[in-house]
Amino acid sequence: MKSADDWFKEETPLTHRFAIYLPSCQKDGKSIDGFEALADSTSRMLCERFGGVTGYPAKGLYQRESGTPQSEEILVLESFCDSEGWERESAFLHAWARVLSALLHQESIACSMDGNMSFVLPGRLQADEPDMNHPDAMMRFVTDYMNDHEADE
Repeated sequence: MKSADDWFKEETPLTHRFAIYLPSCQKDGKSIDGFEALADSTSRMLCERFGGVTGYPAKGLYQRESGTPQSEEILVLESFCDSEGWERESAFLHAWARVLSALLHQESIACSMDGNMSFVLPGRLQADEPDMNHPDAMMRFVTDYMNDHEADE
C-alpha cells in the first residue's frame, strides 16, 4: 500500500508560496479607484511569471495610527513555484509590492513568502504613475523601477 507521500513523488513539487494582500482602501479609508484593474494586473503578472494564481476575498482589520481599528475588504492573490522560479522572480515581486504600496498610498503592502509575513514599504517613484488599467504598462513600470533602484535594494 502506498503512503500519502508516495502518491506525489513523481510530481514536481512547488515548494515556495507567495501571497500578496491587496487592500481595497487607501490608508485614509477611501476606496481605491481602479482597484479591479489593479487586481487584474497583479493576477496577470503572477500567472505570467508562475503559471497560475489563485485569488480570494478576505476581510482585514488593522490598527490605524490614531489607535482606532480599521476594517477593509482585501484580495489575497497567491502563487506557488519551485526554487528556481523563486530565485528568478523574488526581486521582481518585491519591486511590484513596493510600487503598489506607493501607488495605493499605503503605509505598506502585506506579502507572505513561505508562511513568513512581511510588510513591504512604498518605493520612491520618480516617474509618472502608470495606467493601472493596462497590465503591460504596469509590468514595464515595475521593470523600470527595478532597474533604477537595483543599487538601493
